[in-house]
Amino acid sequence: MFKRYQQKSPIAESYHEIDYGDLKLHYKLVRCDRKSYEVQIRPGGKVVIRAPHQLPMTVIRDFLVQREEWIKNKYHEQSKIRAGKETDLKTIELEKRYRKAAMDYIPKRVAYYAGIMDVSYGKISIRDAKTRWGSCSSSGNLSFSWRLMLAPFSVLDYVVVHELCHRVHMNHSKEFWYLVEYYIPDYKIKRKWLKENGKHLHVLAIEEGQE
Repeated sequence: MFKRYQQKSPIAESYHEIDYGDLKLHYKLVRCDRKSYEVQIRPGGKVVIRAPHQLPMTVIRDFLVQREEWIKNKYHEQSKIRAGKETDLKTIELEKRYRKAAMDYIPKRVAYYAGIMDVSYGKISIRDAKTRWGSCSSSGNLSFSWRLMLAPFSVLDYVVVHELCHRVHMNHSKEFWYLVEYYIPDYKIKRKWLKENGKHLHVLAIEEGQE
């Protein structure tokens, strides 16, 4: 015996709006072969209602009115999720650009001052250390925070000279600070700037013109 083939009705889509007073909610209505109806609120605040082909529009409207509080709360919640994701993506992209800039700029400043100071150094690493702006190992490897690119360039230069001075004095003795002052006479101003503003360099803001 052959089974009778029942052709499905085509899916029908339309767009509507309901006025909640403080919120005009736009939603997509998808009519298809189903027995029940449901509302979906997706990240970004996109609202989709799936309903049977023959379900009267008045039933759908009554449902939206009855579930007003739940729908509005869910809508605002999902809208924030999307906004948060977009902000995270922008921050990540901006951080990549600053890291790339740091990898290009900082080694050039190191080479410049190392030539003036007649000191050698090993590898240069660009990192995101939370407690220090730069470091110098006993083997001469240097490490710098990419966030220095958010500081004035004169402050960045101070950090570079500070670490290169460790190639002569692996401590913070008077001799060390005399050497720093020789190359950066106003190093105390730069050091003070970092102490007062350093915390702000750990907050990467997304603002017009800052990218």
